[in-house]
Order: sequence, then structure tokens, then C-alpha cells
Amino acid sequence: MNTNDVHRLSISGVTVAHGAEVVVKRATLTVRAGEMVALVGPSGSGKSTLLGAIAGFYPVQAGAIWVGEELVASPTLSLPPERRRIGVVFQSHALWPQWMVVDNVAYPLRRRGMARPAARREAEMMLAAIGMDAFAARYPSELSGGQRQRVGLARALAARPDLYLFDEPTASLDPANREAFMQEVRERIRTTQAGALYVSHQADEALSLAHRVAVMMQGEILQVGAPAEVYECPRTAEIARLLGPAACATGVVHAVDARGWARVQIADSEQTIRLSSLHREVDHGRVSLMMRPEWCELTDDEASLPCRVVRVQYVGHRTLYELESLAGRLLASHTGPPQYQEGERVGWKVRRASVLER
Repeated sequence: MNTNDVHRLSISGVTVAHGAEVVVKRATLTVRAGEMVALVGPSGSGKSTLLGAIAGFYPVQAGAIWVGEELVASPTLSLPPERRRIGVVFQSHALWPQWMVVDNVAYPLRRRGMARPAARREAEMMLAAIGMDAFAARYPSELSGGQRQRVGLARALAARPDLYLFDEPTASLDPANREAFMQEVRERIRTTQAGALYVSHQADEALSLAHRVAVMMQGEILQVGAPAEVYECPRTAEIARLLGPAACATGVVHAVDARGWARVQIADSEQTIRLSSLHREVDHGRVSLMMRPEWCELTDDEASLPCRVVRVQYVGHRTLYELESLAGRLLASHTGPPQYQEGERVGWKVRRASVLER
């Protein structure tokens, strides 16, 4: 059997409630061996609750959860967390302050019955593997936030699980530590062929880290796909804006060829646009379009749509413009510093767009 065909996690129709409030609704998702799946969504969408149900912290009211081939949760079954072969890395580190680093990392090994000396030796090996062996005899209060987070990762690695759960682990890290942590996670998943479900509120992190992205809103998983797929062809405007800057407008398709190039009327401007859609064939008539700023440009071309610049945002490597037009709020960007100022009149053209579901 190909290792990549093995499911480390299978969730089928899972519903989780806190009292009378249903927080997760009929969630279905798989994670394969060696795969990192990012779970993204706005605050309160149910991401952490779903992670907690997988880990064994919350019961499920419907559906089933398998870790590997073992059923670990259903309405009539709930294996305790320590029997689920899952490593969990929290945003808050969750280290015991009264224990030295090496003892924090050795804890899951001791829980599995390993003798204290052997557990400490194994923990020291795990710390050395992530460059933290020099801190083995320190206490958590003597470490930086990034160092504590790496200790949390070492503790999860020590358990040698088939599945890792990450609950916004980089939220408190600076950019350098964040990138180092993510690189370590990528390498461990690749070498161990474990699976990982990674909850993140940062779209750029999810898109750059994961093999697939699952988008969750109001308790439901609405779209699952490769990062480029969900970024370039989101199902809805809400998903589009969750994953990055996006403008939406209504267009009228007058003609479309076999390669996806179309003549599209947007307000009083007719433009030739490359259209994409995961959900249906693009036909003539009214469509809802999603456009990323990097797909658009400002120009004095006669075919462009007249706009007024209402906001200019320079972020070092590019400039993002927010525009006011007859088609509503639009966006455009280009590499480098600003070339236009707020209040200027400009023309707007789009090279490509994604057709949203109706």
C-alpha cells in the first residue's frame, strides 16, 4: 500500500455542541500520511472545538472520528486523550512550570510506561533534534516564547504519534521564530509520515505551510482543496476575503472561448478576461466575479473602467490600491512604491477573475 493513501485522520459527519449551542456541524475531513492540512476560519467558526473533539477533550453528538484505522469517537464511544496516539501543540505552550524542560518533554513517554532514565534520554534526543538540548535543565519561565513553543513541539514529537494537532501555535511568535517553527514542523511531518491538522488564523501561514486547506465558517467546513485552488477559485466571497485581499463585482459574459478567455462587461467597461471556475462551466450571462489585486492593474487604456483612488497601502514589496467605481469597491496592486495618490482618477483593468457560486 502506498503510504500516501493511508489516512491518519478521518472525520465523518461530526457534530459537536457546547450545551444547547451547536459549534461544529456535520464536519467531514481526511488527513493522509505525510500530509499537513490547514484548518482556517474566522474567530468563533469552530476550529478549536473540532480540534478538541479529535483530541478527546469534547464528546461528539453525531458522526465518527478515526485515528488511523481505530475508531476513537462517536456518540457512543470516546477513547480518553492519552489512548488516541495524538500529539497536540497548543498556542499557550501548556508546559508545567515546576518541571525542567527535559521532564516536560519526557512526560508523554512516562505516561506510556517508560522508565524515568530511558524517558529522559529519549527527551534529550528530541530536544537535540530541534536545537534545544542546551536548555534541557532550564525551567519554562527561563525561556523565550519561541523557545517554549519549540519545547511544546519536542514534547509532541516524543510521543511519536500518527497524528499531530496544532492549535494556532505561532500566534505569539515573532516572524523569525515563526518561520523556524514552521520549517521544523514541515520536516517532521515529511520524515515521520505522520499526519497533521494545523489550525491557523493567518491565511499566509496556512497557504504556505499546508498541502491542503480546509475553510471553516459558522461550524461548517465549506471548501477543501490545494492552497492555490482555494485562493484562486474560492466558492464564495466570504472565503475569498478570508484568504487575502479580494474584490467582488457583477459582470456580464458576452462571449467565452474554450481556453476560458471571455468578453465581460463590468459596469460600463468591456474587457477581455481569463475566467476560471471550479464549480461549473462559464456560460453567457450575469456572473459574480472575484478578483485578487495582483490580477488587476491601473492604466490609461481607453477600455479600462474609470475609478478614483480612495486608499493607498505600501507594504514594502508592493503597493495595494483601494478604488471607488461604478462597479463598487475594486482593488489593484503593483510591485514597488506608490505611483498614484489618494483622490487621483485612474483606469482599472483586470486580467483574470474567478467565477463565484451563485
